[in-house]
Amino acid sequence: MVDAVLEPEIKILDEKLINQIAAGEVIERPASVVKELIENSIDAKATKIEIIILDGGLKEITVIDNGHGMSKKNAQLAFESHSTSKIRSFDDLMMVRTFGFRGEALASIAVVSNIELKTRTKNSTTGTLITINGGKILKISEIGCPEGTSISVKNLFYNVPVRKKYLKSLNTELGHIIETVSLIAFANPAISFKLTHNGREILNLPGTGKLLDNIARRYGVDVAKNMLKIDFQNDWIKITGYTSNLQEIRASKYYITIIVNNRVIKNPIIMNAILDAYRTLLMRNKYPITILNIIIDPKLVDVNIHPTKKEVRFINEDDIYDVVQIAVKNVLDNIKQVREIKLEPVNKLELSEFKKNIRHTDKNTIPTLKHQKKQKLLVDNVKITGNYKQKPDLISKPDKTKKLPPMEYIGQLFKTYLLFSDEENFYLIDQHAAHERIRLEQLLKANSSKPIRTQKLISPIKIDLLPGELIDIKKIIPLLSDYGFEISHFGGTTFIVKGIPIIFKKILTMDEIKDLLDELIHIKGKLSLKDLRNKIVNLLSCKGAIKANTVLSDERAINLVKELSFCQNPFSCCHGRPTIISFSKNEIEKKFKRT
Repeated sequence: MVDAVLEPEIKILDEKLINQIAAGEVIERPASVVKELIENSIDAKATKIEIIILDGGLKEITVIDNGHGMSKKNAQLAFESHSTSKIRSFDDLMMVRTFGFRGEALASIAVVSNIELKTRTKNSTTGTLITINGGKILKISEIGCPEGTSISVKNLFYNVPVRKKYLKSLNTELGHIIETVSLIAFANPAISFKLTHNGREILNLPGTGKLLDNIARRYGVDVAKNMLKIDFQNDWIKITGYTSNLQEIRASKYYITIIVNNRVIKNPIIMNAILDAYRTLLMRNKYPITILNIIIDPKLVDVNIHPTKKEVRFINEDDIYDVVQIAVKNVLDNIKQVREIKLEPVNKLELSEFKKNIRHTDKNTIPTLKHQKKQKLLVDNVKITGNYKQKPDLISKPDKTKKLPPMEYIGQLFKTYLLFSDEENFYLIDQHAAHERIRLEQLLKANSSKPIRTQKLISPIKIDLLPGELIDIKKIIPLLSDYGFEISHFGGTTFIVKGIPIIFKKILTMDEIKDLLDELIHIKGKLSLKDLRNKIVNLLSCKGAIKANTVLSDERAINLVKELSFCQNPFSCCHGRPTIISFSKNEIEKKFKRT
């Protein structure tokens, strides 16, 4: 006889355990306490907030503000679970305009710490002091104190040792606090923030109202100088902030801050829109520094999907993606900056090797001192020219339509790099990357304006595949047809390429076509239709571009860079590699000990 399985008895959890579970959802570490307390200060209309930390926040966290404060009654109720002055109905919950609207923050903090609250409203002559240990109110009394609120949270997680055990080192926890304060300050540049740790000032953000000031204090003045202002608005959304030019890039998404209605959040839709705006401008696994503030009708965004409100969901996600990408891309399309390279110290300059690798216009003439009156010899610009026929300037004068500076062609280095200079800089241009960028923009322009024409091949190209590749190529063929390819199934595992795009003067070779198809078929991971189209465009741009180790005539080199100068984004290829880098005259003079 089989014993009957007893059904577990359902019980109501006791209040202490309920509160500890709630605390676990909201209070993950000391930085969580800092975040909740600062947000309450902001809701209280504070213009000055001071954060005092002891021992990474585990010993004590104190947040002092000059907000409107609380009455004795409200101060006591604030520590009750789900008590709030922010919402009264379900409609209020759907139209949240404040931070601490759930009403669980102070109650959750109180359960796992010892708290001392001091608060006074503007119209009160005395303030209120409340002392709480482990969620239980021990003392309520009147005191004299400034207008506003001061909350001290001591001995965090003293009664939940398992939670305390999983915290990181003091410096790590302090780092999370610094990051929390910095991000909230990005969202509220008009508020003054001061952060100290064990008596040492860590952050002092004066609340000038200028986001760029906070960026400079957080990331440094040099970063701030390389930030591009974003200012976009239509009838339903406003997007402001800053994003970095191509000089300031990072190896992590850590430096991308997304703010929605002044709340720092995480959202993959907005993140992807920012990164897609930089597509082809940055190399793989490189990211910009971005602080983006989105102001939108609260009815169009749901902030109730996460206990700490750090994630949100938009009703119109496709529209959000489009406008964010446009807002960032509009700024990037107008940048006019060449990546400047700082020269590293060298032991010896082999000038003979340098001369040997520069292909001059007149190979029979080498500059000498006695010819100085006839020729231009600018050592400071690392320019070596002879008594040659006059070579045309790339750009004779500044043009608002061109994004590269006026500069003169010198020659070709290693059959791969084109050398140019102006009065203050020396430029190196990667001929393959430059041509790749030109082809990319031509292809995008052609595909957006009208169907790409197809060049019929006199001798069709036969492509033999493996059986497992048949499904993949059948998915790709319809997309390739949009870009001027004519490919059909010949039978078995054989396909025939009958036509190729003719938007470029150079026709793809058979090897380039085979390589292109091979790369598309063997893409790792599942790509969306949009990503697959981008991949096709990038491959088409790359495969037919001028290769390294290709000798270019002066005329072809100059014309190539003229075309590059008219590109929307001439500073990187479709893979994000730089097309052009510069060495300043000052940097070069330092290496020759001239300064």
